[in-house]
Amino acid sequence: MQFGFEIIVATDGEQALEKIYKEKPDLVILDWLMPKKNGLKVLETIKKDEKTKHIPVIMLTIKDDYEDILKGFSFGADYYIPKPFKLSQLLAGINMIEG
Repeated sequence: MQFGFEIIVATDGEQALEKIYKEKPDLVILDWLMPKKNGLKVLETIKKDEKTKHIPVIMLTIKDDYEDILKGFSFGADYYIPKPFKLSQLLAGINMIEG
């Protein structure tokens, strides 16, 4: 439990949704490019469901065009970090969201 966080890993978008509904995490970090269901679809599903829409989501992805970043926010991302990134950026985003 480095940095005081418990991390739950999913290998694809479908598994991510299963774990989100089962584990009810305090925060979700999503990559846009995932097998089976991409991160935007996962984000959209989370934010449209009354049970999960309150969960903050950070997009952490190689999709770094201005339009991609705007699209991530329009789908409900609370924070967006393009890859490559520094751990300090991720920690700052988590701290900002979790306040």
